Amino acid sequence: DWISLPYFNWFYAEIIRALFSSMESHMYQLRHYKVTGADQIAALANSRICDGVLAFEPNNPEDIEALRSLAVPFICCHHTEKINGVSVCATNNYRGGLIAGQYLHHTGHRKPAYVTGRLESVFSHRERLQGFRDAFADNEVAVFETEVGIEGGYESGLALFQSIREGKTDSIGVVNDLTAIGVIHALMKKGVRIPEDVSIIGYDNLPFTVSLPFRLATVEISLSRIYTRAVELLIQSIRTPEIRREIVDPILVPGESVSRM
Repeated sequence: DWISLPYFNWFYAEIIRALFSSMESHMYQLRHYKVTGADQIAALANSRICDGVLAFEPNNPEDIEALRSLAVPFICCHHTEKINGVSVCATNNYRGGLIAGQYLHHTGHRKPAYVTGRLESVFSHRERLQGFRDAFADNEVAVFETEVGIEGGYESGLALFQSIREGKTDSIGVVNDLTAIGVIHALMKKGVRIPEDVSIIGYDNLPFTVSLPFRLATVEISLSRIYTRAVELLIQSIRTPEIRREIVDPILVPGESVSRM
């Protein structure tokens, strides 16, 4: 139901490339199955289709139990850092939000805003917001919740304009780059200079942000590292069954959209 899903086709392609590349040095072959819930996962239990499973973001206890029913090792990948009792290879969303906030704080910003969305339903968004807030422990963060994506970002940019013009906001953290693009378009249309009037940092390091008139500061999820390591953990689990857990920290990508105060 993500309106902006077509923008993320590159995202899944990068994951598949990382998986195939990692499998080249092993005797195993990679098969790709699309399942949409616990029932479809459980239906594979008696098919003996594989020796192990890399599960992309199973997001509820029912999915986890269905994976257990497969009776083969499995690794829960991506936004799974809060899942306990099973093997996990995940990104650290809290750390990513903290990195973004610290970058702004270390460059002298003390009047931050944060644009996000779907806080009730997407825990990774909540984690990023909490990390960002903790980077500004002594400063209040104004939170703007909207629909995630370009249109929602554009609306938030318009809502932030007055606060920026009055000097009440000197920096903006955004839950992802796609939403940041909308914020940037709105502010530029209003004549706001980035980063002279306000600094902006996104999240994801989307490839098409190179079309912006400046290099967007952002946070790199490190998809290739996550899924390369996930393959290694899965093969270890096939050989020696036990719970394995690895959390991969995101990386700051500095950019021209953040100024030093």
